[in-house]
Amino acid sequence: MATVPELIETAFARLAAMPGMEIRESQLQLARLIGDAIAMGCHSAFEAPTGLGKSFAGLVPAIAHALVNEKRIVIATYTNVLTEQYWRKDLPFALSLFDERPSTQLLIGRQRFACLAEAEKHDRLIFDHLINSGGLGIESEFRSETKMKQKEFANLWKQVATPAACPGRACPHHEPCFYYKARRKAAEAQIVITNQSVVVQDALLKGVTGGDANMLGTYDYLIIDEAHDFHSAAQNGLEFEISENKFRLNATLAQKIHDECAGLARSAGWEVHWRRALELVMDTFGYGTQTIADLHRDLNGRAIAAAMPIELFEGLSQHHVPATETRIESLTNAIGTNLGRYLRAVEKITGPANQSSEVRHKDEVLRQIKNYVGYLEDFQRGCQLFLTPEETAISYVGGSSRNPILRTDIVELGPTLTELIWKFVPTTCMSATLAVDGSFEFLQKTIGFHPELTEILPSPFDFASSMSVYVPSRGKIVDPTAARQGDYEAEYFDQIARDIQQIIELMQGRTLCLFHSRREMEAVAERISLTEDLPIYLQSAGSVASIGERFKRKPSASLFGLRSFWTGFDAPGETLSCVVVVRIPFEVPVEPLQIARQTWMAINGRDSFQEWTIPSAKMLVRQGVGRLIRKDGDRGLVALLDPRISTKNYGEAFLENLPAGVRSFSDPVEAVAHLAFPFLEPTPT
Repeated sequence: MATVPELIETAFARLAAMPGMEIRESQLQLARLIGDAIAMGCHSAFEAPTGLGKSFAGLVPAIAHALVNEKRIVIATYTNVLTEQYWRKDLPFALSLFDERPSTQLLIGRQRFACLAEAEKHDRLIFDHLINSGGLGIESEFRSETKMKQKEFANLWKQVATPAACPGRACPHHEPCFYYKARRKAAEAQIVITNQSVVVQDALLKGVTGGDANMLGTYDYLIIDEAHDFHSAAQNGLEFEISENKFRLNATLAQKIHDECAGLARSAGWEVHWRRALELVMDTFGYGTQTIADLHRDLNGRAIAAAMPIELFEGLSQHHVPATETRIESLTNAIGTNLGRYLRAVEKITGPANQSSEVRHKDEVLRQIKNYVGYLEDFQRGCQLFLTPEETAISYVGGSSRNPILRTDIVELGPTLTELIWKFVPTTCMSATLAVDGSFEFLQKTIGFHPELTEILPSPFDFASSMSVYVPSRGKIVDPTAARQGDYEAEYFDQIARDIQQIIELMQGRTLCLFHSRREMEAVAERISLTEDLPIYLQSAGSVASIGERFKRKPSASLFGLRSFWTGFDAPGETLSCVVVVRIPFEVPVEPLQIARQTWMAINGRDSFQEWTIPSAKMLVRQGVGRLIRKDGDRGLVALLDPRISTKNYGEAFLENLPAGVRSFSDPVEAVAHLAFPFLEPTPT
């Protein structure tokens, strides 16, 4: 058997031998570095610029180590779309360059799989199709097979998706179940393709059960792609929420338990007591839904209820409403008491005390309700701890008027992630925008990840000739913060609209405008007047995928987008030839978690603006600019319209985080002319 380095070199040699393929030295270097990190079992961090091919560079050494050293390696990226791209495109291509193949498996979130039990209840034809399809049973695959319109399919998927909690082994379709089948295979496969949220869920499950339960099995190495997003994935994976949706789910589970245990209760003469226990739980959930809605309304959307440690709670005193704590305590006590009574009633009905004639059925009932009971117990425990959160965390009232919530968030993720993941599994973090100011220090501070091996690899693109930057001259656009505070924001919107209109006309469409707020986006859009042949597509709720595809199909169009389009959106070629960053995406601390983070950093003598706000904004601007040059031959204009780029001390640092060698212009006409776009050349007479 060849060595790992030999297999890596062979795979790249075979790649180079393919028609139209060439080896990028930086891509090969990344593969070697990841191979070394896996061999050493150490943490590593690599910035691999767009166009380098980091997915392939990560897969090749992972496959080589699986074959030579029988390593089990998990590769996780941020979104389901990227995860499926790994599985359907990148992994098969990488495997084709090896003579042998390790076992592989895809695992994404539970509710992305179709449920056979739900499908059987909903439509027997759909059930038969799923059983006979031989596929993965995931949402995207099923959507492709049904060929339904988006809204029609969305309604169908609500009926057949795997529920958040299910009977598990007790389900008659457990063996062929798509989700559990994927989990069983993922626990054994040598290469597992998954998303970051599953990695967090797996670590939590192992932590709670002492390793007895898991989703991914014991694995030797973790590769996190799009690692700049891991902070968000972990934040969402570690939160605890009390809401109407949670009450609705728990009510459904309580009803299922009640129905399964009804025979045992009736036989033992406990039917009235059993029905009353359920009624109390349902009443409590109804009371909870109303209480959270009232709290959200009375507090105008948000307030902090509790925080730990005590220093953080004291620092947040101005955001704490004592009456809030009292009302939440009444709610969580009610949930703890009545759900506790219900669970004790379940234990009594299914335990040794029940000597009814139905006792022979107890084992089967217990098997059916085990998962449901576990879910209710977890919810009860979370509610009881809501006002005494563990670690460095806050509990607060939040959400929207349509979906008010009580939520607990961890403020400082590093220690938690260290205890859950970093101390157990060596990991490579990689992304096109992982470093800030040429350093991985921000990564270390945000997620507690301390790499032993690091490198920032060079880009394969010649940015000096393929990109130019337009920054308005001083005074052309007023400061957005000053405009808002000075009540002349309309003037600011007028100036932004004027510049964007000129850019779109110069580029003949082909422009992605990135906004930091919907209000600003809509205000600017209504001030722009273009001819019909230069349409603007404005992002609306739920329109991300469809509007992105429309934009890709029409070069003369421009797209005005929010956070969804700053990262992950890919439109290579001339369709996207200009990225406009309207305003530096500074985090404004208005949400409880943001306020708590800022407060905790101040308590520890740290400058949140310098250590969090600016680095986060730099990384996001780099992500937005990264939408532009995606492949050889691409060229484009970056327009940074925020006047603070020119007027503030930190402005120059944003320019320094852009690709080296790029020329800046204060006139958009000159910036466009510098690039000599072929599609803008005059037609010969």
